[in-house]
Amino acid sequence: MVRKAASACSRANHRLAIATRLPRLNYPQGNLFGWFGRGRGLVQIERTMSEFISSAALWALPVLIAITLHEAAHAYAAWSLGDDTAYQRGRVTLNPLKHVDPVGTVLVPALLLLTKAPFLFGWAKPVPVVFGRLRNPRRDMVLVAAAGPAMNICLAAASAVLIN
Repeated sequence: MVRKAASACSRANHRLAIATRLPRLNYPQGNLFGWFGRGRGLVQIERTMSEFISSAALWALPVLIAITLHEAAHAYAAWSLGDDTAYQRGRVTLNPLKHVDPVGTVLVPALLLLTKAPFLFGWAKPVPVVFGRLRNPRRDMVLVAAAGPAMNICLAAASAVLIN
């Protein structure tokens, strides 16, 4: 009888050890995608999809503007410092379609939003720059590279002023 009690105790400890080793992922909707689960009806699926669409719409316009201005700043800096490669390829523009990468700007962020990832990232098409065509390549490479982050800082400052 003592052996049975010891073996039952060790089985419980074994189950507890397994349960504590495996991390439990607590998603707000119950699982990874949020709409596959027990007891979820069509109304809840529609609500989840409408939340996804409203979240995507809320973030899409500011992100699109930021990406466009960031890449246009790189292109304009290169063009003004002597490299006309971006100008010849039509990248010195505020047209977002010239800067959007279908995978990095649309697909990856949409999948991250859809899976409710705790982070969001993406990328745009890189601006073509031939550093040898710049007037002073050593200095101008740094200026072209810094133009995008400088635009990000300007956008952040303008957003802070508009919010307050």
